[in-house]
Amino acid sequence: MTISYTGNFCRLLIRWKGSLWRLVWRELFIFLILYYIIRLIYNQILPLLDKENPEKYR
Repeated sequence: MTISYTGNFCRLLIRWKGSLWRLVWRELFIFLILYYIIRLIYNQILPLLDKENPEKYR
């Protein structure tokens, strides 16, 4: 008999004490926040600073 874990797999990963997610979630969260801040600056703010050639930074 096989047991299907498809519905509870994410919950199982979070509850497991030795889970990889428990070890890296803080670093992943910090990385994603920094990534989106840099992406916002690169794609939205830098082209506004260079109005003569907005495609220069893309």
